[in-house]
Amino acid sequence: MSRKVLREASLIAVPELKDAVEEYIAADNRAAKPFMWKKRKVVGSQIQYTLANLCN
Repeated sequence: MSRKVLREASLIAVPELKDAVEEYIAADNRAAKPFMWKKRKVVGSQIQYTLANLCN
């Protein structure tokens, strides 16, 4: 996030950076969407293959 702020900015002091970051956060939060976690289904054979690979 701070990289996006710093990319186009010419800031002299730390308080200016802080203000720029806070402005970026405020602007970004207006279009925020919730993140949806997805749980992957695991099959027994996948566990066996994973254990076999770890043992080798």
